[in-house]
Amino acid sequence: MGALSVAALGGGVRPVRADPPHSDPPPSIAFRYPSLFPPAPTVGAPARRIRVDLSEQQLIAFEGDTPVRAFPVSTGDATHPTLVGRFAVQHKYERIDLIGADYYYHDVPYVMAFARPFYIHAAPWRAEFGVPVSRGCVTLAPADAAWLFAWAEVGTAVVIQW
Repeated sequence: MGALSVAALGGGVRPVRADPPHSDPPPSIAFRYPSLFPPAPTVGAPARRIRVDLSEQQLIAFEGDTPVRAFPVSTGDATHPTLVGRFAVQHKYERIDLIGADYYYHDVPYVMAFARPFYIHAAPWRAEFGVPVSRGCVTLAPADAAWLFAWAEVGTAVVIQW
């Protein structure tokens, strides 16, 4: 950034640029303040993402454009709809308690937060999947949730759509 000086303006002061406005920052500043944008992707493993289809009650794990695994899920019911949109796995918990106004589930396994209070997690108390009966979370059978938990990383994209 260019150097600034101060000029009087109607009883106040305002900054005035003392050098050309388009000069490059000195190298010492450029290295202390790296770009806010991540570097461009490199050639390597395709990006992983999770897509939840609410109309099909299905979760599909993708590597790039290739589906890797698909699982039946139960998402939010009409009273407690699952959030629609683009998210990312924010946190992973091997086991946590899930507590709400009218429920308490102790030691729930394979929990991935994507938009609190919405999670992807195992539902060992549920025998059938494929129907929207949860309180808004995306729930899976324990074995399916274990696979997904091991496969996904914090930062994995989560897309929930109709």
